[in-house]
Amino acid sequence: MKKLKVVKRVLSVLLTGLIGLNSIGLLATATDDFSYFSYGYNLNNYYIATLKEDYVTIMQNIGTTEIVYPEEYDDGVNGKAPVNFFQLISADDNYVTAIKFNSNCNGASTGMFGRFKALKKVEFTYTGLDFTLPGNMAWNRRYESDSIEELYIYASSVNITSNAVFRAMNTNLKVYVTSEEVKNTIVTKTAEGSYPISADQVIVMANEKQESEFTISCDNINYGTEGGLKPQTNIIAGDGEITYKLYSDEACENEYKGYSYSSALLPIGTYYIKGYMAATDNYKMSESNVVKVEVLRNFVNSKALASAIEKAEKLYNESNKDDYQAEAWNNVFSTTGTLQKAKSIYNDTEGLYNQSQVDTAAENLNTSLEVLKNLLADTTASRAALEEAIKKAEAILPGNYTDESYTKLTEAIANAKLLDQNALNSVLIAAKNNIDTAISGLTEKEKEPAGEPFAIINKNAVETTLGGFTADEAVAGATKIKITFDCADDVSFNQYASIEAKASIAGVESYMKFAGTDSSQTAGAKGFTIELPLTNAINSGDDVKLVAYTWAWANANDYVYAVTKVEYINAVGQVVKAVTDRTIALDELKAAIAEAEKIEASDYTEDSYAALTEALTAAKELPEDSEKADIEAAKTAIETAVAGLVEKTDDSSSEPSSESTPDSESTPDSESSSDTDADSSSKTEDESSSKTDDSSSKTDDSSNDITSKTDSAGSDSKAGTTGIANNSGAGGTSNPNTGAASAAAAGIILLSAIGVIASRKK
Repeated sequence: MKKLKVVKRVLSVLLTGLIGLNSIGLLATATDDFSYFSYGYNLNNYYIATLKEDYVTIMQNIGTTEIVYPEEYDDGVNGKAPVNFFQLISADDNYVTAIKFNSNCNGASTGMFGRFKALKKVEFTYTGLDFTLPGNMAWNRRYESDSIEELYIYASSVNITSNAVFRAMNTNLKVYVTSEEVKNTIVTKTAEGSYPISADQVIVMANEKQESEFTISCDNINYGTEGGLKPQTNIIAGDGEITYKLYSDEACENEYKGYSYSSALLPIGTYYIKGYMAATDNYKMSESNVVKVEVLRNFVNSKALASAIEKAEKLYNESNKDDYQAEAWNNVFSTTGTLQKAKSIYNDTEGLYNQSQVDTAAENLNTSLEVLKNLLADTTASRAALEEAIKKAEAILPGNYTDESYTKLTEAIANAKLLDQNALNSVLIAAKNNIDTAISGLTEKEKEPAGEPFAIINKNAVETTLGGFTADEAVAGATKIKITFDCADDVSFNQYASIEAKASIAGVESYMKFAGTDSSQTAGAKGFTIELPLTNAINSGDDVKLVAYTWAWANANDYVYAVTKVEYINAVGQVVKAVTDRTIALDELKAAIAEAEKIEASDYTEDSYAALTEALTAAKELPEDSEKADIEAAKTAIETAVAGLVEKTDDSSSEPSSESTPDSESTPDSESSSDTDADSSSKTEDESSSKTDDSSSKTDDSSNDITSKTDSAGSDSKAGTTGIANNSGAGGTSNPNTGAASAAAAGIILLSAIGVIASRKK
């Protein structure tokens, strides 16, 4: 008796690990303030309660040291429902002295009281069967505390999961139970455990409670208008809170799980309701009579609801969700929005909804639609994203991509720029997507493949120039240089090898040493690459020089590495200039074309200049991506045509004039003889001069040929066409100037002959 009276105030606790408690009730307490709990609603129609972080402060403010566990809660949104998920998570405190669980709590969990160091009393008011005690339920185990003095268990039977019910750290602990059977179970089951409970510690309480009694009825219930089936109750005896359960059979053996008795919606059919009064300090729990309830079909006018649905679907089909504020859009069109709710009611074929529910659904849908129309989405973020996309797209150079794919990008950019400040959010998003799609759809032109080596890197750190030029607009913006190279037949680019690259851009040097990457150490392997980042990006007009060298492979037979390609790459990864043996040949061809075009047609015979014109035309028509062999053939054709040019001669110096013909009668024989001797002497000198000039020309040709080959090794070399233009005439004949001298000598001989003939006539 005395022990029972100690437990007068009802407590409710969040219990770690206890899930799915089915009984529902409300415990009378010394205070109805449960503000030290926070609650969350579960879709299975119950609440989850958790101790707040400042629960001790709250309990101090309301003047209690007892934790009370509530049975029901109403958050104002989901309605009243049981709190049947317990979490007893506390801080370390010296404040709580008592914890009392209500009739829903049909078990305990492991180590649940470890942080309550001032706890004296624990009470479980569950009165059903099979109250479960775990095999290692520890009382203040964490702190080795002996604070708990009283444990009350009101269950009709106890289920112990192992032989160690709990650790009775306090030998003064008293366990109060309702029957000898429960006492024997506890004593027996713990006898073999580490912390046995002795018989004198377990006390059977005298049964002083009387059973409560009440009846229920469901007269004149109009289902749906009051939010569910709410029976009327006549309490004969008892002071506990009454809850109800819904069954599908009159014997109340099969609980109806689809909906609770208080649900706002039940399918048409027959149901049975039974009430339960929770036990209190004064009364034992009891059950009521069973009430039969039939849910019938409703007949309603849904024209207004149909009209609202039609307007909503029209707006959905003609609009884009991106043009409206997300919350307003979802309020109408999400799976839980007003449209879906309206359609579920309109499409009901069983008459589950009354006229009030139908009208409310139509009103809610119309109201939410009007709100949505006035809440257009903010376009600030989309406009900024579009501007960034335009900026990114305009930075992409056309040179690396096919004309067709790049045209699509320029069109997407142009269309985006046409949008005004009033453009809807979806239009801005679509414009950005179009640019992104065009960028992803860019098709790169076939990249310049590495060809034959055009430069070799020797051992012993001898620098090799891989490029030297003045940057133009095409190469401007390059931020790194990629070098592709092969190994010599007796060399590998292994982890012990290296190559060093150095670039000078407008006098600013960039340098890096690259370690080998070939773990297989395969001699003669090909296709290695290194990338040299530039300190400053290349600008148009900058003088650019690139060199490479190596200290590796000092024992190599000949060279170490052979460079097959050099690429200049900009910040977005585009190759703005590539150098290979093919591009070098192309540069040499362009240089040859430029030099040949400087030659004046008026200085040469039509036939010989026509051959040069034909070679130039063919070279200019050669595509940029032509094979190296075709490029070299075109260059050779130009050089051959230049070498075959024939200079025009002066006709007046090769034909005798009547005015200048000497009179034979006035010319003495000795004079004629003298002229003949002079002519012979002149011829001898001309021939000697011609031979000397021809030899000199050949020497010059040889020198020019060597220079041309040397220049062509660089990426920007020019063919030695100037030297070629000064060679001998077509068909390997002697120098045109020498030919003119020979013609003059022939004229003098002819005049001498005429004089001799004239003197003989005399």
